[in-house]
Parts: sequence; C-alpha cells; structure tokens
Amino acid sequence: MFIPNNSTVPTLQTAKDLQGDALLHYDAETELMNLILLSIPNDIYNYVDAWTSAKDMWKRVKRLMRGTIQYKVDRETRFTNEFDQFVVEPGEALVFVYNHFAQLMNDLERSDMHFPIVTINTKFLNSLQPEWLKYVTQVRLAKRLTVDTFDDLFYYLQQFEKLVNV
Repeated sequence: MFIPNNSTVPTLQTAKDLQGDALLHYDAETELMNLILLSIPNDIYNYVDAWTSAKDMWKRVKRLMRGTIQYKVDRETRFTNEFDQFVVEPGEALVFVYNHFAQLMNDLERSDMHFPIVTINTKFLNSLQPEWLKYVTQVRLAKRLTVDTFDDLFYYLQQFEKLVNV
C-alpha cells in the first residue's frame, strides 16, 4: 500500500508503520496468504505466489484448482477404464503380464486410487490366458485372495510357467 508523504515520491508502507486495527489486519492477511500458499500444490503455487491480497490469491487458486480437479477426475477415469479393460495379449509371457499389471497398479497408487485387494487379485488372475485356467484354480485354492498381493500370486504362478508353455 502506498502512502504519499510531503515529497512527490510515494513510499511503501511497511508493517512498522502500522498500528492498531491496521496492524492486526496486515498480520491476518499475511498469515492467511501463507496458509493458502502452504496448502496448495506446487504447480498452482507458481501461479499465485506473487499476489499481494489474500482475497485475490484465493480467487485465483479456486479458478486454477477447478482445472486441477477436472484433470484428476479425467486421470482417475482413464486409469479405472484401463483397469477394467486390462487384457493379456495371446502368447504373452507371464512376466510381461505381471510387469504391465504392476505398472498399472503403480499408476493407480500414484493417483491415490485404491481397489480392494481381492478385486486386484481377481482381475490379475482373470486376465490370464485360458491355458492358465488349471493353475489359476490352484492359486485360488492355495492362496488367500483377500490377504495375498498379486505379487504373491505371480511368484506362485511362476513355478507353473514351464508347464503352460509346453
């Protein structure tokens, strides 16, 4: 805030110059702007860190976050569809299936999307080729789909890979 003095050059008002309600308002404004800056993602921070008013900063954050929220919804929709439509190519090796599925699960985790462990395990087992059916049944009998991870299922299935590829 500029306050003109007797000279023609305005001077910048500092916190030292303020008293009473003006000082309280200044402190509250500063604290509010710091809270806003601490609670927003870094990519949004870069667009609002130069604002000098908490009200203007908050308007800008809300406008920018709407885009961020829409992007997050789009990303979650894409990953959910990818999870739902996960399929294995004919003749694809078990290790490649596992790597592809692990990458998908990593993307879901990074996007803070979580499925029940039994859903993940069932999807992994159901996506395998028909020649794995006999061994998938063995896995379902030997492993607990509600506790074991798909990594555990993969390691268990690896012992049968030579029998499937014969």
